[in-house]
Amino acid sequence: MDLYVVGSSFAESLDRLVSNQNREGYPGEVAEGSEDMLRDFSIFNQSTKVGIDGGWAIVYRAGFGDVGADGWQGVFEDLASSAS
Repeated sequence: MDLYVVGSSFAESLDRLVSNQNREGYPGEVAEGSEDMLRDFSIFNQSTKVGIDGGWAIVYRAGFGDVGADGWQGVFEDLASSAS
């Protein structure tokens, strides 16, 4: 399973997102989203998290505060097991 962090804030540059990732030691790749991509996946709120399968279908969706820090391991385990 690949992890991509896609920035959707036009106030933060891709360089700043990568810098934050490096400083905090977060895994995955950082990418810059577009308005079209956000609209295509019905992402209208900041801090929306989605899991997308190989066929581009959304298999997971959460909003701000829906998953606590301790819950992410379970989310990623579920996504990884559904990918195999």
